[in-house]
Amino acid sequence: MGNPKRISVDAIQAMKKTLDALPDKNLGKTQEEALIQLNAQIQKAYSKGYSVKELAAIMVKGNVPVSAPTLRAHTAPSSPRVKRAKAEAPPKTTVEPAPQKPTPAPKTQVKKEPSFFTPDIPDTEL
Repeated sequence: MGNPKRISVDAIQAMKKTLDALPDKNLGKTQEEALIQLNAQIQKAYSKGYSVKELAAIMVKGNVPVSAPTLRAHTAPSSPRVKRAKAEAPPKTTVEPAPQKPTPAPKTQVKKEPSFFTPDIPDTEL
């Protein structure tokens, strides 16, 4: 077996510096992650009177491409407009279905043999 190749301490120190200097390769966040991080600011914008479409356009201009339906799906349920619409809506009355009579179990039909039925006669008796 041969001697293992030795690496100099200077080379190791140089590699430490090189690895420490590497830029971050973080590829960004998904739309959902971005909306979670921006949720507080989006809610403030809703309270200032901005609509979902307006906020979506602002976000697209700011390099956070989010469509209005996506923005609405992730943030609008807690928006003041939706809360206000729910508060103004008349309360839903729940109608309970009429109690149903228990249905009797289906009767099992007994298979009756027709009156003209005759059992087969074995071939030996023919």
